[in-house]
Amino acid sequence: MTLILGARARDHVVLMADGLSLLTNDSGVTVNSKTLQKLFRSEKHPFAIAHHGENRLGSLPVSKVIGDDDFQRELSKVWSDGLNQTTARVIRELDDSVAQRLKGSKNREKFGLWLAGLWPCTDIPEIVEIFWHQHTPNRVRVEIKTLGDLSIGGSGIKFIREYLQKPFDEKFSVKKIFSSPAEYNMAFLKTLYSEALKRQKAADENIFGGKAWMALITKDGVDLGAV
Repeated sequence: MTLILGARARDHVVLMADGLSLLTNDSGVTVNSKTLQKLFRSEKHPFAIAHHGENRLGSLPVSKVIGDDDFQRELSKVWSDGLNQTTARVIRELDDSVAQRLKGSKNREKFGLWLAGLWPCTDIPEIVEIFWHQHTPNRVRVEIKTLGDLSIGGSGIKFIREYLQKPFDEKFSVKKIFSSPAEYNMAFLKTLYSEALKRQKAADENIFGGKAWMALITKDGVDLGAV
């Protein structure tokens, strides 16, 4: 249960993610945390990782897995080889633990990661989603998808999906993202997030929210902080 937003421009990427963590079991759904960080930066390279779906892998929070020094070192080894090699390494490092997690309960169905930033061998920034889902009780599939100039992920997508195709208003439009400066795209994502919150409240649902984080990724690195 998450809302992740991404804006890809000519020379930067902006990501935004909520902080709500829900615990689902046979008794129902309860709020586990409103301050869960789902967005992480590489300390050495201009890319960031966001996640949605499951918030734990094995016995560890996803934040401990992604932020682990060994995991970060593995990605640093292949970053210079480009996005495809980095994506493949992420799958190799996490596939077993994700599959075991999803198979462990009927209440666990999916886990997604976004890799976003500037990569060697590509002319423009890219956002890629790696998505694991439970195909059958004993089989988990992983898929890779390249995302567009405006990307929306997680359960909260249902509130603002329409803006992947049409303008939000006279100021904000998906067609303006690629050629706009970072300030425009940061404001656009904040506006979409606020609209999704408003629609979620009107629907009397609680599937994303809490403390939100935003990352600005440029050739100089990643600026990450709470919104």
